[in-house]
Amino acid sequence: MDLQSEHEKYLCQYFDNKPVFVLNYPAQLKAFYMKNNPDGKTVAGFDLLFPEIGELIGGSVRENNYQFLIAKARKIGLDINNLHGTENIRDTAAFPLYPKHLEF
Repeated sequence: MDLQSEHEKYLCQYFDNKPVFVLNYPAQLKAFYMKNNPDGKTVAGFDLLFPEIGELIGGSVRENNYQFLIAKARKIGLDINNLHGTENIRDTAAFPLYPKHLEF
């Protein structure tokens, strides 16, 4: 089970109502595209918890080994046939995503 809001608030209370970083979550609780740590059991991710708020921000290192990423996707039953091999996400956008390139 991933941390719920009451768990996050408790952790901040436990540490004198100060912000808390939570690191290295169990791999089975997080997205398949997060990079595994060397132990193979946790991922290189974090959440920043704030008192009375809970998770304020979170992030992770993304898996960059294509073959390993595909293997992880297949392991969780993701249909990789939906991946089209687009190298640049801008090529799939309906409109330009950068300034001064939209002409009428």
